[in-house]
Amino acid sequence: MGAGQRLTLIRHTKQELGPTVIRHQLMSVVREAIASGTQLLRVNDAGITSSVEAALEEVGFRRVSGVWLKPVLSGFVTNDEIVGRLTKLSIAPSMLPNSNTDDLETIIWPAKLLDANTPCYLIPIRAEWAEHFFDSELAKQRLPGLSGIREELHLGVEAVYYTSSNISFCAPGLILWYVSQGNEKLGSMEVKACSRLREVVKAGPKHLFKRFRRLGVYAWKDIYMLADSKVDSELIALRFSHTERFLNPQNVAMLSTLGVPPPYPGPRPIPHSTFVSIYNQALPFKA
Repeated sequence: MGAGQRLTLIRHTKQELGPTVIRHQLMSVVREAIASGTQLLRVNDAGITSSVEAALEEVGFRRVSGVWLKPVLSGFVTNDEIVGRLTKLSIAPSMLPNSNTDDLETIIWPAKLLDANTPCYLIPIRAEWAEHFFDSELAKQRLPGLSGIREELHLGVEAVYYTSSNISFCAPGLILWYVSQGNEKLGSMEVKACSRLREVVKAGPKHLFKRFRRLGVYAWKDIYMLADSKVDSELIALRFSHTERFLNPQNVAMLSTLGVPPPYPGPRPIPHSTFVSIYNQALPFKA
């Protein structure tokens, strides 16, 4: 594909999952572009719908002079390196936001800003929940037809995780997902993926369930139990997106050498430098 790749036709069916599938396919195109050394993606389709435009925006494309463009970057980069890459590709750096870090990280995704101030968290997730978001290996362990996988979550860009943790979360940030064994004893006990933390909302269980129902795997009974069966309790919803599955998941022994020893009873903040080390060991997107 060389330095650039053109996408000439993007369409989806009128089925409910159509826009979700488009987002999933666009993220796959970005992964393939990284593996092939492509530096720039272009969409020249003049007939795309508003729902496709929204999908392009979410995956990091921006319209420049009537053409949708996305620079293809990976790893950790500085602002100067981003501007240098855009200049080399003959893209005006003005396509980048001046002050919105979250928008900038959408444009450069899956690359990440080399910013030591980015909040980072290690979050344990039970196997029976992880399979809906990113852990397809777990889903394959079930009998055909019995997995009950929420395809809109598995294929989508964003989702939500609920917690009763009392730690202070801050967005935008980064999440490492540690898959615990859970009630079914199926989890690998490894860090298997990472995501961007986009929003933190603290509220009662009814409010959170109503607002984020389409993005979460929890049923009302799960959220109610998390709130100790008290509707006036406060929970935290973490809206996350752009999840990357790791090709080299990190087990407990490796996490310990990188400064994150067990146990992992709940979410914990970790230094940005630790996130960088774990991410680089896990090698997402490497061909």
